[in-house]
Amino acid sequence: MAEAAAEADRHAEALLADEEAEKEAEQRAKERKAKKKKKKKKGKGGGSGGGPSQEPEGEEAEALAAAEGEAVAAAEEAELATALQESARLEEERRVAEEQPPEPEAPPADFICPITTEVMSDPVMAADGHSYERKQIERWLATKSTSPR
Repeated sequence: MAEAAAEADRHAEALLADEEAEKEAEQRAKERKAKKKKKKKKGKGGGSGGGPSQEPEGEEAEALAAAEGEAVAAAEEAELATALQESARLEEERRVAEEQPPEPEAPPADFICPITTEVMSDPVMAADGHSYERKQIERWLATKSTSPR
């Protein structure tokens, strides 16, 4: 039980670390995008549009794609950690359920005396076709001449 809790804690810590890494990657991507916009504004003075200004855009695009890839990987890892945590929780519930003793089944209605409403230890069949506890039906018939049913 303690092992499952420790495992769940490790998964939770990994999940938090992944979320933090994902946020950092998103922040870096935003910063790159802002720098890219600044460069475009700065370079709008006329010119051929070729040359060195094209190269950083390609690098920026690659960096942005890499950051997005990292974010997707972090999201997948977070989803996996959540699934592992859920699996550990379900496994623990199953183990606890197996350890509990089974509940005793109720005896069939034919085993219950209609006079005492308890399980019969010395059952007898009366003339009316019903089963009764011997002592109880003898007491009943000692004072009455009718069937208890």
